[in-house]
Amino acid sequence: MSTRIAFKANICAKADNLPGKTTAWMRFTQTYPVSKIQFGQHVGIITHVIIFKLPIRYNRAVEEPPIMLNMSPSLLISRIITLIIALTVHEFAHAFVAYRFGDTTARDAGRLTLNPLKHLDVVGSLMLLVAGFGWAKPVPINPYALRRRADSAVMWVSLAGPASNLLLAIISGLLLRLRVFPWVTSTGVLPSPAEFLFTFMSINLVLMLFNLIPLAPLDGEKVLSNLLPAKWSSGLASIQRYGPILLLVLLFVLPMVGIDIISWIMTPALTQLQKFILGVS
Repeated sequence: MSTRIAFKANICAKADNLPGKTTAWMRFTQTYPVSKIQFGQHVGIITHVIIFKLPIRYNRAVEEPPIMLNMSPSLLISRIITLIIALTVHEFAHAFVAYRFGDTTARDAGRLTLNPLKHLDVVGSLMLLVAGFGWAKPVPINPYALRRRADSAVMWVSLAGPASNLLLAIISGLLLRLRVFPWVTSTGVLPSPAEFLFTFMSINLVLMLFNLIPLAPLDGEKVLSNLLPAKWSSGLASIQRYGPILLLVLLFVLPMVGIDIISWIMTPALTQLQKFILGVS
């Protein structure tokens, strides 16, 4: 099954800062066969993503290049590079923290590496080239080996992925904030450095926020499980088994009647994070 989320975020720059207005549209998914999700064991850290158009509009009019796969070549290139880096680092972070806690499962599976070929799914990679979206393979972990080292180990392994995306977003955002590259738009096939960095920052921020939703099979579910009192664990487990169904309801059913809870939560968070990192009020 798969779940998706779409939302919009606007940032209005000051006249003496970034010279433009940006509008971001993103769509994400967490995809995993329900029959393979073992909520009691958490055999894999699950992180898959689908990302659609992220148009950037500027005050200064520029000639738009030909559209391919519903996006300009420069945006498509930015999207592909961003997804490869973001997904690879995300999955590596899960594997690295698991290894530091004594679980060699990911290392033995060849996932303790920054080589994208070890993390990217074949079908997901082909879809990324053809349709502009893709996904990576989940990192396998052994929760029993992790808990021998620390009861909270699974939580830290789960947090590692979103934390890595936040770090990537901060680095790219600071490069924009410090004006390392001029804020200009692309007039050709390749994106300008500033365009790429903004796309890179935005996608990584949404990856972080979406993965922190406290519903299975997202990373946030394991974080919440560890933070809640032990007496609530059985009640939480009974709810989390319906996590994928709840996500479907939140993402598809409720928005059909005008109740888009996830967008209400994530859009302000994304906007404020972008403004904070970029220094825009």
